[in-house]
Amino acid sequence: MKTKAIGKVGLIVAILLSFVTNAQESNTVQIEQNYNQQEIGKIGIRTTFELNENEVEKSISKLQRLSQFATGKSNPIFYRFFQNAERPNQIILFEEWASITDYQDKTYQSYRKKYLDAVATSISGVKWYRAIDSKREKHNKADLTFLDTVPATAPTAQKTLDRLNKVGMGTSPFVLFVDVPIKKEGITATRKSVAQIQVETLKEERAIHYGYFQNLEDAGDFLLFEWWTEFEGMNDHLQYDHFVQLMKTFGAFGGDGRKIGIYRPLKF
Repeated sequence: MKTKAIGKVGLIVAILLSFVTNAQESNTVQIEQNYNQQEIGKIGIRTTFELNENEVEKSISKLQRLSQFATGKSNPIFYRFFQNAERPNQIILFEEWASITDYQDKTYQSYRKKYLDAVATSISGVKWYRAIDSKREKHNKADLTFLDTVPATAPTAQKTLDRLNKVGMGTSPFVLFVDVPIKKEGITATRKSVAQIQVETLKEERAIHYGYFQNLEDAGDFLLFEWWTEFEGMNDHLQYDHFVQLMKTFGAFGGDGRKIGIYRPLKF
């Protein structure tokens, strides 16, 4: 009886996972169609998934093979896996591609599905973004002069340091995925502002990678992806005028619910 019960539970789980996967694939097709119509250039894709807690290291070794294939045979602009510092069985695959055509390469998609299916116990989210590009925002006519009179949002650096120290990463490279809701009336101005901030931040010596992305399904959902050599590098960043501009932008247009995830960059 016990074996039969377990079998039924396993079947139910398999059906539920199949339903979730099919829904995500359908949603992805719709996004791809919208993307082709919009012709918006470089894209970012964030896939968040869970590993079996008892097989984390084994699963990560399999992901390394996918990474080696993608970077060796395909042509991504950026392709990396990141491990949640506070929940080690949660992984993010973050991809940047020059175009949807590059991403749709059938051989890569086959390998991607094969390896993610092999290691992921569940996929908790797939988000598609347009990459904020300073060249594209050159023609953005939003007036940012009023930001001079806007109070800056308080930075959360001390909380970030406390969280890093708790997981032994106070002096290690780390990545922040920051989900930033933006009010509808501030979307255009935010795009222009963060494009400027991105250019200046990438000049900083200890910024390994830094970029802003806008959700293709929800224009008010922005993502800040930042990768620093260590906390002190990010802390120095807080002293620059362009960081103050960022905090003023969030102060003027930021909605409720900003979320910050701390991740450990995997070595491949």
